[in-house]
Amino acid sequence: MRAFGEAKTLKRISRVKNTLNPFAYNGPGDDCYKSLCCNVFRRTVAQLTVGQYNDMLSNGLFDPSHTIGQPYTKQYQLKPGREGQHCWVRVYFRDAPLRAYTTIRAQLHHCLVGLMVLR
Repeated sequence: MRAFGEAKTLKRISRVKNTLNPFAYNGPGDDCYKSLCCNVFRRTVAQLTVGQYNDMLSNGLFDPSHTIGQPYTKQYQLKPGREGQHCWVRVYFRDAPLRAYTTIRAQLHHCLVGLMVLR
């Protein structure tokens, strides 16, 4: 936080404004501050192409009751769309052993979990 009070940082943040109104929200300055001082960022949604979404859906990766590595036999409704069209998918945090943010909701097979723990 010490960098926030430095003249170089203040000049960089306050030099760009998006309106003459002094009470208006300064988007460019806020973006600049966040890029300088904020290290933690997590998206709540991810953008996938419709093709990626349909592939993941048909493999059961969005189904929390499905186990990766097992056949997926449930009925599902593919998302219609043109090639290159995008859709938004919610991102979830997966705890140990993966400890990562992902759109995949399916459970890991116990063999995969063992391999991840060995690393």
